[in-house]
Amino acid sequence: MTTDLAALKEVSPPEAPARASNRRADIQGLRAVAVLLVVAFHAKLPVPGGFVGVDVFFVISGFLISQHLLGELRRTGRVRLGAFYARRARRLLPASLSVLLIVAAVVPFALPREQWGDSGRSVLATAFYAVNFYAAHLTSLGGQAAFAHLPTVHYWSLSLEEQFYVVWPLVVAGLLALRRGSRTVLTWVVGAGWVISLVACGVLNVINDYSNLFHGNLILPIGDV
Repeated sequence: MTTDLAALKEVSPPEAPARASNRRADIQGLRAVAVLLVVAFHAKLPVPGGFVGVDVFFVISGFLISQHLLGELRRTGRVRLGAFYARRARRLLPASLSVLLIVAAVVPFALPREQWGDSGRSVLATAFYAVNFYAAHLTSLGGQAAFAHLPTVHYWSLSLEEQFYVVWPLVVAGLLALRRGSRTVLTWVVGAGWVISLVACGVLNVINDYSNLFHGNLILPIGDV
C-alpha cells in the first residue's frame, strides 16, 4: 500500500504554481504619491504639485490601458472594444451614478436657489462625463470662481480621463487593424501625440488659458501615453 501511494505521488502532475499578481509595486507607489499631492493641494498645505498629481494619474492610465490593449492583441490576435468598454462601465458607473443621484437630491437643500441651475447642468454634464467642458465654459465666462462652487467639480479629471478611454482604444484598434497588427504606425502616432500635447500645453500656459489647459484639453492625457 505504501509503495502504491509512493508510485501515485511520482506520477501525479505537479501542483500548478500560484498565479502571479498583476499588481505592480512601482505603479502603486506612483498612485500613492499622486494621491498625497492632490490631497495636500486641496487641504491648502504649502506643498506644490496638486495638478502634477492629476497628471501622474493620466500617465498611469495611459500606460495601463495601452498595455492592456496590446497584451490582448498579443494573446488573441485582436482587440475586443466591446469587452473593454463593458469593463469600464462595470467598474465606474455604479459608484459614479450613485454619487450623482445623492448630489442631485442634496442640492435643493444645501445650496441657494440661484445655484440650482448651474448645479443641475453640472450633474447632467457629469452623467455623460463632460463636466470638464462645462467647467471650461464657465471659466471662460467668469474665471475659476465661476465653476468652483459646482457640486461635481471634482469630476473634471475623471471626465477627461473617460473621454480618453473612449478615444484611445479606437485609435489603437484602428491603427493596428490598418497595419495588420504592426506597432510601427502606433509608435509614430504616440510620438506625434506627445509632441502636439507638449506644444499645446506650452502655448496654453503662456497665454494663461488654464481653463482649456486642464479642463477642455483632450490631448493632455494623450500626451501622457
